[in-house]
Amino acid sequence: MHLFVSGNEVTYYKDIAVVAVKCLPIDRSMVSLGATATTLRGEVSLRTLTDGDLTTAVQLPRDDGYTWIQYALVLHKPFGQ
Repeated sequence: MHLFVSGNEVTYYKDIAVVAVKCLPIDRSMVSLGATATTLRGEVSLRTLTDGDLTTAVQLPRDDGYTWIQYALVLHKPFGQ
């Protein structure tokens, strides 16, 4: 989406979806797959985010009221193989 403010073009980005997938008991954990989690200000504990314990929390840094978590993993083979 492109907006024009005072004659200048401004690129506007907005997330339009959130994907959530229920894990099966036979699925490997994100930790065991070597995944990392990053926030606005650096890495955050993936183990704490995915341990299933709803009584622990991770304080996420915010910028103008918004925050995000990025999960990254290295795949050793393409999806579907």
